[in-house]
Amino acid sequence: IELEYKPLKNLRVKARTSVFATDSYSSAIWHFEYRMPGSGYTNALYEDGNRTLLAIDYKPTNFIALNFAYTRLEKYNKSKLGSGYSETLGNQDNRLYFQLTLNL
Repeated sequence: IELEYKPLKNLRVKARTSVFATDSYSSAIWHFEYRMPGSGYTNALYEDGNRTLLAIDYKPTNFIALNFAYTRLEKYNKSKLGSGYSETLGNQDNRLYFQLTLNL
């Protein structure tokens, strides 16, 4: 599910949530996530869980753009996420992104 709301001409709010259930990584559901200008990410959603994205794009002037994004990945029935190179204790991965763009 993805929703987008534009309350002002210079403000956009977007929310996306995905719920997934697959057997393993080999049957992963791949989807593209556009967080902010110049940034894209492809997620492999596998096993049981959900992924949420909240994003705000605000342009206070013609020269400044502010972009915020929050992502959350949750895997059900897991005690850690990741692999031997990068493991997260717990079943959630929360990330916050900020981008400032100056047009000179």
